[in-house]
Amino acid sequence: MAIAAKSAHDLSREEIANDLRTLALILNQEALCLDTSPLQSAAAECQSHSGNLWGYRLVNLRIALGSVEGAFPTKRHSIVCGLNCSLKSSFKVPSYCDPYKTLSVDFMFEGTSPGLSKPFRQAWHLDRHITSTGSNPPKNLHPLYHFNFGGKHMTQFANDKRVKCSCHTFGDLLLLEQPRFLHPPLDAILAVDLILSNCSGDKWKRLRTSSQYIDLIRRWQKKSWESFSVVLASHWNAGKIPDWTPTDMTPVDIYPALA
Repeated sequence: MAIAAKSAHDLSREEIANDLRTLALILNQEALCLDTSPLQSAAAECQSHSGNLWGYRLVNLRIALGSVEGAFPTKRHSIVCGLNCSLKSSFKVPSYCDPYKTLSVDFMFEGTSPGLSKPFRQAWHLDRHITSTGSNPPKNLHPLYHFNFGGKHMTQFANDKRVKCSCHTFGDLLLLEQPRFLHPPLDAILAVDLILSNCSGDKWKRLRTSSQYIDLIRRWQKKSWESFSVVLASHWNAGKIPDWTPTDMTPVDIYPALA
């Protein structure tokens, strides 16, 4: 049975901004983030747009994770994750179309420990692959939305001449742009949830008992993931998306390795 058509973007700018402010309040209450001004700034920027566009830039929201299970080289590290998120979208997006025009998310982990002169670092990057009409397809697998380890923040740090012996900072670690792992799109709210679910499980599970938090996550999973998931699943379910439904992404666009 075909799914009824509906708008992929049914929240106003004010509602999106209020959701960012709600997340700021929750993180502050849980002592996970002492400075929530990046979220307040992103909310204000979202409301400043006009016409059919909306978007925001979240810059260096620092989430305190404490000691993270399985950390190496030492469990005595205090871990902080810096989060950047930049996205652009529009209202009145047709059913089953890509929810975002551009999207980029950076996760920058730092581990400090008493007596350590400089922190240990790790970084991950997620973005939306940008294509242009007439451009050659990428040589390697490039999912529409993808994660990769490292990203520009680790390479920039390794090449920073201001850091003494920076060329040896990562020891024998090899940094590559590949592999790029398929992942559904992440807005700032879902990016924070991803960090907490992987690195602060006890607090994350407690947050999920809060109707305020779970309603926030449910709303943004639907907004960011529904069209992505339905279009991808249609590869194995012919007719799931009606032929008349406009779509600007196909299952193979989402994951070019599909056979």
